[in-house]
Amino acid sequence: MWLGEIQDLAGVHAYARTLTRLRQELAVAVILFNGLDDLDDTEVEIEFQVADDSLLTQAFEIAQRRHQLRHAEEAVVAETASVARSLIDAGWSVRDTAGALDITAARVSQLAKLTDLIGVPFRRARTGSG
Repeated sequence: MWLGEIQDLAGVHAYARTLTRLRQELAVAVILFNGLDDLDDTEVEIEFQVADDSLLTQAFEIAQRRHQLRHAEEAVVAETASVARSLIDAGWSVRDTAGALDITAARVSQLAKLTDLIGVPFRRARTGSG
C-alpha cells in the first residue's frame, strides 16, 4: 500500500495499492481541494519525492523526464503542423513540404487532416517549389 501527501497543501493526501493509482488519487485530491468541478478537463502534475530509496528516486526522475519529453513532442508536432500548413499555403507541394520537414508525405497528409479536424484550413497545392 502506498501513501502520499501534497507538501504544499495541508491535509491533502491519498493512499492506493499501486503508484499509478496513487498518482491519480493525489491528482483528484488536489482538484477537490481547489474546489474545481471538472475532473476530466483539469490536469494536475504529480511529482513523487522519496526520502530514502535511491533506486525509486531514479525511477521517478526518469518518469519525470519522459513526461517532459512527451510535452516537448506534442509541441513539436503542433509546430510541424503549423509550418506544414504554411508551406502548403505558400504553394509548396506535399512532397517538398515533407522533404523540408524531414517527414514523409504521408505524415504531411496526416497533419493536414489534423489541422482540418481542429478547424484550421489546410489547402493542398498540386504543384509548387520550395
